[in-house]
Formats: sequence, structure tokens, C-alpha cells
Amino acid sequence: MLTKRSLLLAAAAVIPLLGLSEVASAKEAKKLGLAVANLQADFFNQIKQSVEAYGKEKGIEIVTVDAKGDSATQVSQVQDLITQNIDALIYIPAGATAATVPTKTAKAAGIPVINVDRNAEGAPGDTFIATNSV
Repeated sequence: MLTKRSLLLAAAAVIPLLGLSEVASAKEAKKLGLAVANLQADFFNQIKQSVEAYGKEKGIEIVTVDAKGDSATQVSQVQDLITQNIDALIYIPAGATAATVPTKTAKAAGIPVINVDRNAEGAPGDTFIATNSV
């Protein structure tokens, strides 16, 4: 069973592994997109804070976007992150609509995707981190 703390540590631990991914062409990640479902939720805000702190410590730019619970907004935000030449995407889907499109779009652009909390059926991320919500 993963706790919130272990989920945050796992999400942060994935960042240095991104440079080893064939999808990322074995380059070291310098810029990550973090697409969050809703930063009003303390759980997601803690993930944001942890990822940004780890990025700062390692010299990795973190570009964070908040969908505020809106799937269509999140799809647009992830498309914008891709145009900003991110090296990887940490992605917390805002809903069913947002779950598959951004993952497929990022992977088509050669960007590895780490799904947190939800993994889209038919379009899974390269890595999936979740709790059992106990």
C-alpha cells in the first residue's frame, strides 16, 4: 500500500530515470511538464510542491499547469506543454476525456509520460504511479 508520502517520493524518484529512457533519446531531462488535474486538492498540490522542489534541487525546469478539474482545459494545456519542448510529462488526468488524448499526443512527439493517480485505458503512460486510496 502506498501512502501519500511514498507516492510523492516515487514521483520525484522517476525524474532522474527519464534521462535513461530510449523514448527520451537517452538525453538528460532539463525541462519537465507537470499537468495537474486540480491544484485546489491538497493531494495534487503536495505532488506539485514535491516535484518542483526536486526539480529545483537538480536544476530541472518544471512547467506546471492546473486544469482546475476541466478535461478540455487540460488537453489544451498539455498540447501547449508539448510545443514548449518538454523532455517528459508528469501527468495527472483531470477526467476521462483528458486521460487519453494528451498521453497519445506526448508519446507521438517522443515525450515519455508518467501518469500519476490515473492511467488511461488504451493509452497508458510509460510509467504509472498510484495509491490504493485507503
